[in-house]
Amino acid sequence: MSRLYVLYDFSPSRPWLFATVHANRALLEARGIDLGPLHPWSCELVPSHLSFWRVIPENDAIPAYFANMLDELAGRLASGRNVLLLSRTPDILSHQSFERLWRRHAALAQHDVQIFFIVGRPACMLEQGYREARSLLPEKNGLAHVRRYGSLPILIRDAQQKWGKENVSLLANTSASPVSLPQANVARSLFDFLNCPEPLPLRHAPRHPLCLASNAARRLSWTLEVRENAWPDVDEGLFMESLLALDRQWATAPVSPKNIRDALIRNGTDALRELEEMLALQSGALDCPDWLAEQPEADMDAPLSDDILRSFAVALPPEVREPLRQRFANDAPLLTADQKALSRALASITADGSENGMVIGEPVPPVELTVLTMTYNHEKYIAECMDSVLAQQTSFPVRHVVLDHHSTDGTAEIVAAYAAQHPSIQPVLLSRRRPAENVMGLFSRCRTRYAALCDGDDYFTDPL
Repeated sequence: MSRLYVLYDFSPSRPWLFATVHANRALLEARGIDLGPLHPWSCELVPSHLSFWRVIPENDAIPAYFANMLDELAGRLASGRNVLLLSRTPDILSHQSFERLWRRHAALAQHDVQIFFIVGRPACMLEQGYREARSLLPEKNGLAHVRRYGSLPILIRDAQQKWGKENVSLLANTSASPVSLPQANVARSLFDFLNCPEPLPLRHAPRHPLCLASNAARRLSWTLEVRENAWPDVDEGLFMESLLALDRQWATAPVSPKNIRDALIRNGTDALRELEEMLALQSGALDCPDWLAEQPEADMDAPLSDDILRSFAVALPPEVREPLRQRFANDAPLLTADQKALSRALASITADGSENGMVIGEPVPPVELTVLTMTYNHEKYIAECMDSVLAQQTSFPVRHVVLDHHSTDGTAEIVAAYAAQHPSIQPVLLSRRRPAENVMGLFSRCRTRYAALCDGDDYFTDPL
């Protein structure tokens, strides 16, 4: 009988461990373990399958997309494959909701479920929540975090009761740092739980803000893509290597508000002692580290210094620096404040110090009209679409913005190849499939007086 494995990682290792799991996907599949179905709107580098952990009230109808995901999960298990789901959500209601839906689904209920909890210091997880955000969270979010992590023992006990204590494994991660660092023992324990050999280590650190210690490095990690446009291609591994090397030199400080940390420390002692008992730890092993308890929060939004920006620009190898500068030039009107500052730093170290170099995708100005194309899995049609735009006979310059919504076929490669040959084509190759960046991402790049629409599976029949 096939089995569902669920990994709940409530520790600083989560981004690194999730990336390790995905990097070892072939190893897992060879052992008969598939990663669970993705939410149709989520195709991230390190997906957490958050869609499975939504609260669906007991008497409410199951949304169609959620029912389809459960059916897909049942189909994989019925085919003889095991499935691994990942979660980072310490919300007992969402997990109870999933358990209830699992029991109600006849095809799923017949399969075994094995749970693996990794538990870290709640104070480090609170700090991670603020470090992952791009701006200061409202106080209610921080207090909600305090409540969720205060109920972790309840969540674990509930899982033991619902799935059977023998089917629930616990592992402590007592790291005193909120930075997600490689921890071979954590990965080894997970893969032992999955009856798999030791995983291969990651070649590069994941491009994730929680893998970085300083606020400056985390903010610079967000500059790589302009509104999630991953074109032109940039070697993310080299980008992260350059950033990590400087991150070790830059100052680090808490960004979570001290009053929220104080509330967690003040109200979470009983829960900590219970967790430590469950995990067979000494009392105090999960306490907030002294440095994190005592320091005031840093200003997350203070402008990055010119020295930091320039040192990073200089540290980037040319094969990363040039396509990054190109990304900023292509989408100049959409840059964040940090991207504008880094763009100036990159321009200052070019041969002539100019920010006005050749821009791929920019016809000779003034451009009068933009053709806007949305495409997804159109590899059979997208070339004909772009050819029909290139064939237009006009007396004015035309730009063609083609937004690929993270296709899973060869659409993105075809669009990039056309762009390399035709300067009028500006690709927007989204690195993730997200609803907020499809239509909005396409129309925000239209800066001309006139626009024409042509979907990726369509074409213009008339060259005039």
